[in-house]
Amino acid sequence: MFLFFVTLLTVAAIGLFFWLHGDDLSPFDKGYPKPIAGTVPSKGVGSVVQSVAGFTGATAGLKPGRARLTMLRQALDGISETKRFDVSFKKSAAGEPQGEWVLSANGDPDRRLLYVHGGGFVAGSPKSHRVITSALAELTGMAVFSLDYRLVPEHSRLAGLDDTEHAFTWLTENGPQGPGVSRFMAVAGDSAGGNLILAAVQRLRDKGLKNADAIVGICPSTDVTMRSPSLRANLTSDLMLGGGLAPLLRMPAPLRHAMIALTSKRSPASPELSPLRGDLTDLPPILLQVSLTEMLLDDSARYFHRAKSLGADVSLHTYDNMVHVWHMFYPELSEAKLALEGVANFLRAVEEGGECGAFNAGEVRNPAGASAA
Repeated sequence: MFLFFVTLLTVAAIGLFFWLHGDDLSPFDKGYPKPIAGTVPSKGVGSVVQSVAGFTGATAGLKPGRARLTMLRQALDGISETKRFDVSFKKSAAGEPQGEWVLSANGDPDRRLLYVHGGGFVAGSPKSHRVITSALAELTGMAVFSLDYRLVPEHSRLAGLDDTEHAFTWLTENGPQGPGVSRFMAVAGDSAGGNLILAAVQRLRDKGLKNADAIVGICPSTDVTMRSPSLRANLTSDLMLGGGLAPLLRMPAPLRHAMIALTSKRSPASPELSPLRGDLTDLPPILLQVSLTEMLLDDSARYFHRAKSLGADVSLHTYDNMVHVWHMFYPELSEAKLALEGVANFLRAVEEGGECGAFNAGEVRNPAGASAA
């Protein structure tokens, strides 16, 4: 009888381990495409490093808790306060998904882009990411809706995913001027927001709902089991994420996974938390952009290689020596300008029926098709 119970407990422990841990995805560690830019960093990189140091230093010395979280949120929102934008911002109305429309003078209200911000699921807002959303509105000529989803810890981890799914479905039938069916509907997000959009499009597909015409993941988090090699290999070179993720990496994996499961009521390997581990078939065209020196490098690379092996139309753009989500330093940083122009070209190529890679990342065209500097 004793042997029976020992065997039963052993089997249960092994089952729990695999439920929390997920499959081994190391077969998809197949390298990275040649970087588009950054091997010889532009002159703007020095000021970016100083800005990141100031941002990360805003919470230095504060113990984890409400004070630190408040300071982090204020620091993120402060990024846009000194910027000048040539677009209009329109807050959503009561009863609509929370967020703001970002509209350029040449914007087409029937061509829409849902943007979901990053911030580790605990911070960030439409205000904090206006540099990116305003650039995308101008470069694409699309009506951009920047989602203000519910954050942790005030809300559950899955609340943000529910908000993303709901916002997308609403946007297919509603534009900045009121009800109206979208002609072209894309979704984009960075970091935690990239996680939410990649998980949301899998949900939409599984429910048989209208899905995105195109997907853009900017340095997305795709696997919260935190088992990819770049998390440790790029720990010291990632100026943005290194300090925040280092304590989690020092934590024993079983404890870290159990903590995620308890707070999220899902296994870390669940596709709702780790879209990399979901069904990557029958998805719209996807563009991923990531830095070769950031910790989430393999979150994108593994997604790219796994999706490609399943027949997905997916492209991976790498940049060298860039901070996590360097796009936030547009237009002063030339690599940020190049990356966002690449996003615009990708969306235009998909809308015109082209392949994911059938565009030049160094050129951008406005909605009329004319070349833009």
